[in-house]
Amino acid sequence: MNNYIWDKLFKKYEQSVKKDENADFAYESLVNTLSILSLCDNLGVALDLGCGDGRFTKELEVRCQKTFAVDLSDSMLKQAKKVCLNTTFLKVDLENKFPKFNTKFDLITCKLVLMYLTNIENLACETYKILNKNGALVVSVTHPMKWMDKTSYLKEDVVPGEIANDKNLKVTFKSRTIQTYINTFTKYGFHLEVVLETGVPDSFVIKYPDYLAFQKKPYRLNLKFVKK
Repeated sequence: MNNYIWDKLFKKYEQSVKKDENADFAYESLVNTLSILSLCDNLGVALDLGCGDGRFTKELEVRCQKTFAVDLSDSMLKQAKKVCLNTTFLKVDLENKFPKFNTKFDLITCKLVLMYLTNIENLACETYKILNKNGALVVSVTHPMKWMDKTSYLKEDVVPGEIANDKNLKVTFKSRTIQTYINTFTKYGFHLEVVLETGVPDSFVIKYPDYLAFQKKPYRLNLKFVKK
């Protein structure tokens, strides 16, 4: 896991976010966030894993009765607290045992986080423990087909990459197959309810023509698991 890389990259990351011409951030705001929210119908008490600077957490905050959010980066948490005034924040390493929360959750979200974790077994186990019955876990990852120009789809490998195509934001990703994601969470008791392979709509390509090449395959993989 890129444990503290976000503290190092925070200033450059925030500069990239503010650039309107950055298609990757625009895609998240205009396309993928809506795809994820379409899976979030358990709007009671919510927990956002890997909240980053709080932009998606804010979407939960205005929809849910109460929100909690966790991240490992002090810089990201500091920024998120400025955005989400009614959310409880904690510093948590998602690859270790979770802290004891004073509540269980109706909804847990994990947006574009799993690709940074070397092991997702702990997260699957811990989230199942803290979900209410019939609660939902919604995860969003870069679709594994995106890595096919760098590695075999079936070879789960570490892939070098950049955030938002910014050469100053170099990170490493862990590629996993769809079956690995599904099998890992169902192994710990989750039931898979919905699979969304979110692509790039024509309306987005009109403004961001560089994304035309991505229309040939899904861009995000969004999964909804339920605790029965």
